[in-house]
Order: sequence, then structure tokens, then C-alpha cells
Amino acid sequence: MDIARLFVSWLRRNRWRTRCRAGCLGVLLPAVLGALAQPAPKLLSVAPPAETTNAAPRGAVVFVFDQPMDTAVPPLATVPNLSAGNFDFSPAWVRSQMTGRWGTDQRTLTFQTAGAIPLGAVVTWTLNPEGTVRPLRSATGQALATATGSFQIAPNAGGSPSERCPPVTPVPGTYTVSKLLQYIQSSGGDPILRPENLALFGVTVQGSKDGPVVVGGSVTLPGGSVEQLRSELGQHRLLEPYSTAAALESARPSGNYTLRIQRLGEPEHVIPLALPAFPEAIPKVANYSEAQAIDATKEFTLRWNAFPSSASNAVVRVVIADEFGNRIFLAPNPCVPRTLDPTASSLVIPANYLRPGFSYRGQLIFGLNFYRSDTDIGGMTGNGFVQRITSFSLRTLGGPGELPREWCPVAPPTTGSYAVVRLLSHRQIAPDQVVPAADNPAFLGVTLQSPLAGPAVAEGTLTLPDTTVRDLTHEFQFVTLAAPEATEADLDRAFPPGDYILRFTQTGLPEWIVPLKMPTAPSRVPRIVNFDAAQNLDATNEFTLEWEPFTAQGPAPFLQLIITDPLGNLVYLAPNPCVPRNLDPSATSVTIPSHSFRPGVAYEGALVFGSVFFEATGTIPQMTGRGLVQRTTTFPLRTRGPVTLSGFRILPNGNPEFQVAGPAGSTYQIQRGESLDDAEWDPLSPVTLDASGNAVFEDSDGALQPPAFYRAAGD
Repeated sequence: MDIARLFVSWLRRNRWRTRCRAGCLGVLLPAVLGALAQPAPKLLSVAPPAETTNAAPRGAVVFVFDQPMDTAVPPLATVPNLSAGNFDFSPAWVRSQMTGRWGTDQRTLTFQTAGAIPLGAVVTWTLNPEGTVRPLRSATGQALATATGSFQIAPNAGGSPSERCPPVTPVPGTYTVSKLLQYIQSSGGDPILRPENLALFGVTVQGSKDGPVVVGGSVTLPGGSVEQLRSELGQHRLLEPYSTAAALESARPSGNYTLRIQRLGEPEHVIPLALPAFPEAIPKVANYSEAQAIDATKEFTLRWNAFPSSASNAVVRVVIADEFGNRIFLAPNPCVPRTLDPTASSLVIPANYLRPGFSYRGQLIFGLNFYRSDTDIGGMTGNGFVQRITSFSLRTLGGPGELPREWCPVAPPTTGSYAVVRLLSHRQIAPDQVVPAADNPAFLGVTLQSPLAGPAVAEGTLTLPDTTVRDLTHEFQFVTLAAPEATEADLDRAFPPGDYILRFTQTGLPEWIVPLKMPTAPSRVPRIVNFDAAQNLDATNEFTLEWEPFTAQGPAPFLQLIITDPLGNLVYLAPNPCVPRNLDPSATSVTIPSHSFRPGVAYEGALVFGSVFFEATGTIPQMTGRGLVQRTTTFPLRTRGPVTLSGFRILPNGNPEFQVAGPAGSTYQIQRGESLDDAEWDPLSPVTLDASGNAVFEDSDGALQPPAFYRAAGD
């Protein structure tokens, strides 16, 4: 039930004529209403709640007020010894990372941190600190009283102390020979080589604190050349990064190596090593999307591609750490104990092992441990391994019942891309009326973007089916062709379906030639079936949006639904790998959960019918390619807002009258009581709002005695 209250204190004119001069009511009424103006705003809730001791390092701080606020007043940080803003966070380094933003409901103020707050840190917040010159205030101009509170970031990111083996006494010395290829997986697609330190060869020797002291060492390579170890920070080591996997393999190939270690007062120790080739399989998380929206209260199964090696020294390892580098989970781990067979392709992370609202970094390792010894050199343990390592992110939802985040927080792409798109845009303005979009109804575009680490895209062209060649131009960091057309027919004439050829060059490389076969656009224009219902949504209930079926065309058809708020923030996306949420191209509806929307807000939807006619990964090194055709229909969605009563006046006949505003077409019953806490409100006549969401109500009850309170009740 939506209720808005309006106090009306009035006296019929005939009563005032004996006690006041003419015009008395016009003076007295504003004074009465002003005295009964809405009180100063108050905080309804704060998240994290006061005195919380397990807040997430990157969690938002959300303030909800009891009434609409003046969102024209921006959140302004306090700068000590310079200016008093309307908010403050301490310690100071937390304040410097906080950015505030008003919600579309005008009642919610959200602060998001730009970085992770350290574990265990205590954060104190203050709204409208003393001396602020531009205070946070209500929409009616009432200033918020100074409010303060605090919370603590969780002392740890979960896991168990058993993940770390207790220290061994005395601590043995170590020597390690390793050869690594390092990858990043930032989506459900294939991992890519890291742009920095992607290929490494390393030798590290560290003696025991109890001696004997290591005084030198060397590595003899398969060709017979010798590399001396250098003394650095109490170790003797050789650490060699390579810019490509080929460079590493050329300089440090598989074969026979010899490690020599000199310890004080001992003969030289000679360790022969046979380095194998890298495992062929590249580690890849199979359910990456699910790993971005883990419910920490439930067990989670991490899955990956199989490691097909049959070697006896094959190893699969999973490491999960928090963003501060603290290890949370290790498999295999003899201290738990926890095993992980090299043939395994999944493991289960126990429920409540991770913390809600936390970000983690994982590593999936496929390796061959070609050497292991605790006896070859007294008091030292030795290891030798070659590994492919894929790093990836894991994230947990903020808590029980929280709606999943619609955006995937992923690392910036390091690969380049090339794309050709053919887009047709429409707008639905009525249940049975879909028209071409007013802006950019038909468009063909080509975009080339260089890999982060190069080589840069230099030039490019697009050859059309009639052999016409269109040059691509440089714009900012892209090489592009943007070809808007006034109508779909114009686009068909300028860029018809058929055979295209994309050509482009990269610095220092020969020209790349990419043949493309562009199909026709989907024949059906997307149209929402329950358009009217989408204009009067109840935000507290789930809503099923329905549309006409998509007649799938092309080799890889897809259907997509996007909903954004008035500020352009993503509210709902299907399909969405972050949730995860699927949407089959044959679907004709989705059910949007309750409370996904806010009351009284106009949203923008987009329904997309399309097909992917080209997709390539790895064909061109460090570049991904895509081609698609699609039709998009945008449409409005609106939620019912709270009804408001305003504009009170006394009519010439002595009856009170006021305006009722709310969602267009809504019907409300006006109720009257003798006080705000009246246990029984008398039902009066219903009122139906017009197409603009307005109506006027007159209380014609001749027996009415003041004072009177009114409210509007609706479904």
C-alpha cells in the first residue's frame, strides 16, 4: 500500500467571518501549513551497519534517508585545514578514495571506494560535519543533522589456518630451477599470455640459517655455456624474463642442465637436471562466469579443462589468495590434508570458506615436476618444474538475499580486437507501434584496436561485395569506419549482405586479410508484447517481460535484453555471465526479480535480435575478431511512484481541495483521519489519475469538523 499523508487544518468561512476580517484565512493557512512542514531528514539505514566488524574491503557504504533529498547538492569531501565538506571518512587515505553518488530514488547516497581498504581497518564516517557550508539536505531544504558512525573491515578474507603448514625447525635451505609461462583469463574465453613477465626462467639457491653458507653457484645449459648465479638479498639466483614464449624456448630449451652449488668448506655439489618441454594444455577455468558471483554461504565447485598429461610427474595445482596476497585455499595441500589428482577437472571450495563481498585471485597450474630431493644436498630441499600458470579472479556476492551484480568486474583487456557490425535500431512507442529510431537508425561500423603491448594497428580497409574499397581512419586509440545511413534501405544499398574483406596492417608485420560473409539482418523487428504493463510496474514484485519470438537466422543467433536507469547504470542484463543468467535465442520472456527497480523511476530497455557471423581467437596473434548483425528495439519501462498530496486550498463553498499525483492511470482511495496515528481512517471517494498522473480531490462532507488528516491508499 502506497500512502502519502497531508495535514489539512481548516475552518469553514462562516466560522471565520465572525472572528476575522476578510482575507484572514489567506494569511493564516500558509502559516499553519508552514508550521507543519516536513521535519528534517533522518537516516533510515546505513550499510555496513554501525559497529560491523566484517565489512568487505571494496564494499560500498550506503546511506538511506527517510525522505527525498536535494540531489542537486553533490557529496563534497572535507579537506582538513582547507574546507568543510558535507561528508568525511577517516583515516584520511580512506576519504581520498571515496566517491559519492545519489540514487535515482533521491533517498540513497552511495559511496564507493576506488581501492581496497586493508583488512582489520576501522573506518569512521560523518555526514554534515560541523562547519559544513553546503550541507546535505532534504528536497524541501531541511538540513540533515550531523550523523556519524564506524565499521571495521573483516580481519581476514576467510579460509582456514590449516591452509598454511606449520614452520619446520630447523628451516632447511632450498634450491629451485623453474621455467614458466604465465597467462591471464579475464572472461569465459581462452586465456592470453600476460603482457608483463609472461615467460620466465629462474634458478634460486638459499642456504639454511644454520649453515653451511652458500658462497656461489652456476647453471650449465644444454649447449655447454655456463651462467653464474648472482648474490642478491641473501640468495644466489638467476632470474630471466622473456618477452615471448618463443624467446624463452630459444634461450632456455628443454634438455640437460647442470646446477652447481658451492657451500663454505664443502666440495662442489653437482645436480644433473633434465628439463622437459612445457605441458601442451593451457589451464582454463571452465565456469569463469560463475566464479564472479559466488554465494559464499554455499559450497562452490571450480571447474577447468582437463590436463591430458600421462606423465608420472604431472601436477595440477589450484591456489586462491585474497587481494592482499594472503593465501586462502591450496590444492593439493598436505597440511589440511587435501589431495588433487592430476586427472581432476574440478574441486569444491567449502561453504563459508570465502567471505561475502570479497575479491580473490586464483591460479590454475598445469606442471611437470621433473626434480625433487631432500637428500642430494644435506640440509637442503631441491625442486625443478616447468609450468603453465593461468591467473583469474573470483568474487563473492555481498550477502544473503543480495541481488547479483550486473557488471562483471574484469581486468582491462590486454589483447587487441577487430570487429565489423551492422546495426538496425528501432523504438517502440506503443503496444503495436515500433518505428525506426530517430537517431542513427541504420549503421555499419568497423573498429580495430591495438593490443596493449603492441604491435600497433597502422592502417586498414574494408572491401565491399562490389569490390569498392573503403579506407579506415584513425580516431583516438582506434582505427575505424563509421557509416550511418538514414534508412534501412539506404544501408542495404550502401552495404548489402555478401562477401567482404577486412585488411589491416600492424607495425612490423605483413598485412592481415580477413574474409567475411555478412548475412542479412534478422527479419523480425523486436517488439514487447506487454508494453502497457511495463509502463506501470510494481517495484516490490517480480515482473515478467514478454516479447514476440525471434526467428533465428545466421550461424550463431543471439538474443539480449538490457535495462538501464536514467543515469545509464546497468540494472538488468540477460544473458549475463556475472550472475550467471542465460537467455536462449528461442526465449519469449524473462522474469525480473522483485526490487530490481526503484519506485517512481523511468527506465530504458533494449531488446536485441542478432547473429554472430564471424568469431576468431588466435588466428591473428594477440587479436580477437568478431562480426555481427542485429536489430535493436528500445522501449521505456516505468515503476509506480509514491502518491503525493499537495496544493491544499479552501474552495468558495468551504470544502477542502488538494491535488493527487502519481503513476498515470492509477486509482487510489482517499482516506481521512482525525490524527496521524488514528487507528481508523474513514474511506472516502476513490480518485483515478489522468494520463499525466494527476487528479484533484474535493472533500464534500458537510459534517466535517477540523482538524483532518488525509492519505491515499492504492494497490
